[in-house]
Amino acid sequence: LHSFPTRRSSDLLAVWSMLEEATSIDKAGTASAHFDLILDAWLLFSSPVPVEGKRIRTKHGGLGGLQESGYAAGGQATAGSAEGLLGTKILNVLQNLVLAAPEDRLEELMGSLCAALASFSAPTCMIRALMCTIERIEDAWKARKVYAQRAQERAAWRASFLKSIQAMLTEYVRADTGAEAAASISSRRLCGGLFTLGELAMMDISVISQGVITQVQTIATNTIWRNGERVDTDARVRGHAFAALGKFCLKKDLLAKKSVELLVLHLNPGESLVVRNNVLVALGDLCMQYTSLVDRFVPHMTDLFCDSSDLLRKQAAMILAS
Repeated sequence: LHSFPTRRSSDLLAVWSMLEEATSIDKAGTASAHFDLILDAWLLFSSPVPVEGKRIRTKHGGLGGLQESGYAAGGQATAGSAEGLLGTKILNVLQNLVLAAPEDRLEELMGSLCAALASFSAPTCMIRALMCTIERIEDAWKARKVYAQRAQERAAWRASFLKSIQAMLTEYVRADTGAEAAASISSRRLCGGLFTLGELAMMDISVISQGVITQVQTIATNTIWRNGERVDTDARVRGHAFAALGKFCLKKDLLAKKSVELLVLHLNPGESLVVRNNVLVALGDLCMQYTSLVDRFVPHMTDLFCDSSDLLRKQAAMILAS
């Protein structure tokens, strides 16, 4: 892991894929012997990277050393996507082992995961794995009948975490937010917060308020105004906002009815590739759950068969064929 930048990422991914498979087969047998080693690997991987490029281990240090995952303008995967995939593999191995892991080390792992989420420093492709690992630890505590003494603490953390996301979005979309304050909220943090909101909505839509939905819609539709001028939002951030909005719609049928035309509107060629792709995926999900609602807009989706983007043509084919 120390040599991640120079070692072939495919070799590391192959090793962790094999570990993931092995631990899924023999969870109890490998936990006691290897959990400490796997956890140490995770803590080392997730620790910040100083200027000289060597990772340092810090307790609950977040994921400051990881780059954002995603795609460059030319459609090429960024370096962060490889690290994000590796981190997800490590987390999947940990998920397989937590049920039989030592109690003190579970506490250490939980602290690291919560810090990574709360700092919004994790690549978006890792957020689902982070949240699933947290759920798996809570399941382990429930199985050991020790969760009750932690229930209040866990509820307080979730509430605080959600408030921090709401506060960030509020600050970003406010009309009176100064340019300097808005610039301090990085695209990476916004992407992480929006993706996390979508995942939280899939788990429990009741935690998502109408105010949060309005903020997400404002970011997605690129309608933030400051000092009488519209402020352009990064395309990646808007793509994540549409993805979150789609997940909200899956859990709120009334919102889906109000939002479907808005989603279709943003399939137009004038939008960025990431926005159109995420809108298409959201419409595909809605089509599965609210077929009659989306049926009349299928021609707009089939129009993408003739799009200049290979990605959109393939995405449209897969979604409409499923």
